[in-house]
Amino acid sequence: MKKKTSLLMAAVIVLVIVVLAFAAYFMLARKESGPKAVPLDELSADGEYQFGELAWGASLEDVKKALPYELTEGMKWEADGEYIEYNADTPFELGGRSATAAFEFHDGGLSTVKFSFHLGEDYEEWIAEQVQTLTSLYGQETDKMENSSDGYASKGYRWDTENTSLQIILMTGDKIKPSGTIVVGVK
Repeated sequence: MKKKTSLLMAAVIVLVIVVLAFAAYFMLARKESGPKAVPLDELSADGEYQFGELAWGASLEDVKKALPYELTEGMKWEADGEYIEYNADTPFELGGRSATAAFEFHDGGLSTVKFSFHLGEDYEEWIAEQVQTLTSLYGQETDKMENSSDGYASKGYRWDTENTSLQIILMTGDKIKPSGTIVVGVK
C-alpha cells in the first residue's frame, strides 16, 4: 500500500511539473507574440534608407524568408507597372501607438515599407516626438510639407538620399481621425 501511494505521489508530481512547463512555454510564446517595436534606428544602412537587412528590389520570397512574421496579400494596383501590397500579420508599436506594417512590391521587387498608426488626441506631441527621434538619428529633414483642403490637413517630413527616402506624415481633419505614417522606400 505504501509503495502504491509513493508511486501515485511521484506521478502527480511529474504531472504537475509537465503542466507547469507547458504553461510557462505558452506564456513566453504569447509574450513574444506581442507588438513589435518599429525600429526607427534600423531604417538606414550604407548611406541609404532601408528596412533592416532587406534589400530594395528583393523578391517576395526573399522578403518572406527574412521576416519573423507572415505576410498576406493586400491591395493591387497598376500605375507605371504592377504594385502589390503585403500586410504583416503582427502588430507594431511606436510611442505608445499601435501600427500595421505593409510591404509594397513594384513589378515583383520590394519598393516600400510603410507603418500606419491610428493616433489619439495627443497626435501633435506624438508626431513631434517621432520627428525629434528621426532627426537625432538621420539629421535635419530634406523637406517639410504642409497641406490642407476641404476638411483635411497633412504635415510631413522627408529625409532623402540619392536613391531612397524616409518620410513621416500626419493626417488630420474634420472628416478623418488623426493618423500617422512612416514610409521608407526607393525613389
